[in-house]
Formats: sequence, C-alpha cells, structure tokens
Amino acid sequence: MTTPGALAVPPEVARSAVEWWLQQQEGALTEGQHQAWLAWRGADPLHETAWQHLARVNDKLSALAAPGSSGAAEV
Repeated sequence: MTTPGALAVPPEVARSAVEWWLQQQEGALTEGQHQAWLAWRGADPLHETAWQHLARVNDKLSALAAPGSSGAAEV
C-alpha cells in the first residue's frame, strides 16, 4: 500500500536500503562507511524515501518485539 503522492521505490533502491540497514546491524559503521551511507541517502530522493520507509517498518517491528507490546494492533 502506498501513500497518495508517495514516490514509488524501485526494487533495486529498496534492496540497497536493506543492504545499508543490514550493514549497520552488524556493528558501527566506519567513518568512511557512514559518509558513503549519507552520500547514498542524499544522492536521490528515492534513496531517502526507501530509507525512511525501512526505518518506519523497523520501528514497528521493534515495537512488536518489545516486552509488554500489545501486538498486531500497532502495525
């Protein structure tokens, strides 16, 4: 489901966002990696859109996994 007016994110951009997210989950980025990630996000509005969408999904999933979470009603 997309938000009216939202930019459609091509699969390759979504895949890149997930790859950046996974890299960050493995541990802290080096300064060079952090700069490359920021450059990627700033290189195209679709990159930032994909990143923000991934961040929202991650927040929702984290809330579900939290102790005392009310479950699917939050999704």
